[in-house]
Amino acid sequence: MDFSSSTSRQSLSEIVMRSLSDAVVEEQRTRPPCVGLIATQLQCSNPSCAYKKVRHDRFCVLSLTIPKITASPMLTLELLLRKYFCIEQLNGATCDCCQEKRQMTGTGLIKKQGISKLPRCLIVRIERVGYLPSGAAFKHSDHVSFPETLDVRDLCFYRSKELDYQMSTRAPEMTSRILGGADAAGNSNPIGSLGAGLGLREHATINGGSFVQERRNSLRYRYQLRAVSVHRGRPDSGHFVTYRRGVGRAGQHVWYCANDAQVSRVSYQDVAAAQAYMLYYERMNVR
Repeated sequence: MDFSSSTSRQSLSEIVMRSLSDAVVEEQRTRPPCVGLIATQLQCSNPSCAYKKVRHDRFCVLSLTIPKITASPMLTLELLLRKYFCIEQLNGATCDCCQEKRQMTGTGLIKKQGISKLPRCLIVRIERVGYLPSGAAFKHSDHVSFPETLDVRDLCFYRSKELDYQMSTRAPEMTSRILGGADAAGNSNPIGSLGAGLGLREHATINGGSFVQERRNSLRYRYQLRAVSVHRGRPDSGHFVTYRRGVGRAGQHVWYCANDAQVSRVSYQDVAAAQAYMLYYERMNVR
C-alpha cells in the first residue's frame, strides 16, 4: 500500500476544506448586514402536473408600494409587507414540464415568495413618489403605521417546514420552578405548606421545553426599529430628516431627531407619527 500517496491525498483534502472554510468565514465577515435572500417558487396550476421550481435571489432593501385603493381604514407596514409577499396567479403561463410533454398549455402558474434567509438588518423603503397618466410626479402623503418591534415569521418561506421539523426532533428542556413563595399581598403561598404535607420538595423540575423553545423561535423572527428616515419637500427636491434610537444617560433607550446639523431629543410618539420613507430594523436574536 502506498502510504505517501494516501497521505498526500489526505493533505490535499484538508487544504481544500480549510480553504473553503476560510472563504465562508471571509464572506460572512465582509457581507453587508442588510443582505438577505428571497425565495420565489413557481408551481404549475395543472393538478396532474408536479412541476415546482424555487429560485433564490439576494436583496438589500424591500421596496413597498402604497396601494391606490385599500379596504383597510389605516395603512400599516404589516399590510404592505403582506401585499408584497402575497401569492399571485399567473394566468396564461405554461410550466416547462407541460410544455415539454405538450400537454395542456396556458393552465397558469402560482407564484409564491418569502424570505429564505433573514438579514441582520432589515431595510424597508416605502415608495412615496408616484406618477399621473400625464407623466407628472406626485408624492403620497398617506401615513403608514409601523411597529417598534416587527415580527416577520409569516413572511418566511421555509418557516412552516422548520417548525414541523423542530417539533418532531427537539428534546424537552428541563426548567426549575420554585413551589411556594408569596402572592401580591405578601401572604404565604398555600402550595408550599401543602407540598410539605404531601412530601413534595420546595423546588421541583418540570418539562418547560415547549415554552422555552417557542420563546426562542419567536425571537428569531423579531426585529427592533433602529432608525426612520423622512423626506420633506417635493417629489424632485427636498431633504431628509432621520430619527435614530440611542442610549440616554441612565442607560435607557431614547430617540433623537437629526435635521441637518441640528440634533434634538424626541419622544417615540413623534417618531411613530412621522411620514416614514425608510425604515431600519435590526434583528433582535441572530443565534
